[in-house]
Amino acid sequence: MLADERPVAAQGIGRAGRRGAVGTVLAGAALTLTACAGGPSVEPVGFHEFRHASGGDADALCAAFAGETADLSDLFGVELTYSEGTEGGCLYETADGAYVALGVDDGTMTEWDLSATSGTFTTGVVASPPRPPVFMDAAKLQTLQEWVDARAAAVLDDYDDWLATLPEAEETYLALGGYELDPLMLENSRIELASTLVTPTVDIDIHGSRQVDYLQLEDPGALTRAGHERVFLVASLGSSAHREIDGADRTVHVRVDGVDGTPFTLDPSDLADLVLSIPADATDVALVVTTNDDAQEISLIDGTIHDDGRGERYDARTSDMLHCDLTYPQVRQADGTPKERRVTAFDRYITAHHVPWTAGSGWAPDGETYLTLALHPYDANHALPREASDARVTVAGTEHGPLEVDGENHSYTFLVPETPEDVRAEIAIHPDGAALVGQYQGWQEGDTVTAPGRLDCTIPAPEL
Repeated sequence: MLADERPVAAQGIGRAGRRGAVGTVLAGAALTLTACAGGPSVEPVGFHEFRHASGGDADALCAAFAGETADLSDLFGVELTYSEGTEGGCLYETADGAYVALGVDDGTMTEWDLSATSGTFTTGVVASPPRPPVFMDAAKLQTLQEWVDARAAAVLDDYDDWLATLPEAEETYLALGGYELDPLMLENSRIELASTLVTPTVDIDIHGSRQVDYLQLEDPGALTRAGHERVFLVASLGSSAHREIDGADRTVHVRVDGVDGTPFTLDPSDLADLVLSIPADATDVALVVTTNDDAQEISLIDGTIHDDGRGERYDARTSDMLHCDLTYPQVRQADGTPKERRVTAFDRYITAHHVPWTAGSGWAPDGETYLTLALHPYDANHALPREASDARVTVAGTEHGPLEVDGENHSYTFLVPETPEDVRAEIAIHPDGAALVGQYQGWQEGDTVTAPGRLDCTIPAPEL
């Protein structure tokens, strides 16, 4: 391969992303390039062997397929010098800086100066200005066309034989990222998908899926085939949201036709394409996300969600900041005199969450939901520990006590029916008199709380 300081016109030959006068013509095609030459015989060449050759292998294939440089010069009417053999390419240049190439592609290239098709492959000639004299002489141009026809007939479909020469991946191969698609695979049928698996801790999006026989893998750093009667499945994943929930344990694995694979780490903030080796005839390949022993899954083939509607339920959760009526605790001094000082450890605002799942209780039964009420402390050190008996909610005339009390987050969780009616909540607030001594202005030794404070709240019913 030539150094980067070569003339710009040459920089279109080789790997994707290199552009120039010749490269503009060849861009977008999966090409095997060779210089043009004459000669009575043409050695057959396998398309895929030629396409993936590099270094000395590419040089040898160019010489065998195109012939001697002197014969090339006679055919084009200008002295040509061999320039380079790259991955899938050979290039010749003229003394005045022009380039001539013969390309073999998979039928996608249309901007040839001359071309011929044999089977599924097209062989064509392309030249950069100033064009060689052969293009100005009709008789010589016909000779060049016949030369191109002969080379097109010599291109063989060697895919199966070439594929068998590649190293084989482990049957259990699975990785996030770490691959490149061969440009020849870009037209492989990619299924565009737009599905999202909503779980309590992460939303996983699948944007597309494709299956290919081989990939360029970072490990082992070479083109690698999936194996006998196997393919690589490449699923484009992302995460539109993830939530840190205390007590929520998440594991992820892939299930292939009912067989569970080894769990692996999935970082929602850095999701990449998921690549795995599967049987070529596999019909059910799913990413399974398990949250506290409850599994939800999404198909990596067609994006179908399998979770009994739980994701839709979780996606419909609501959260509201609410203003409550606050009754201050009753306080008396040591001699029994009522104390007018207002004292409370919590604000009159609360946050109300309607959710179908909690880490402590799992999924709510159908027709019910969890209502979590979170208090906002001024200074939680001035409050006694919260007890289940401190909170009650009333729904459609029925009173409910909390299932869970989270002292660290100052919240209560209730299991309530899904109903279009508002919920009434009463939450008792117990200041800690001992903790207030010396900390709260006007609080004296002997002051006692004779009746707790109370928050009275109305929680709007979520839309059903």
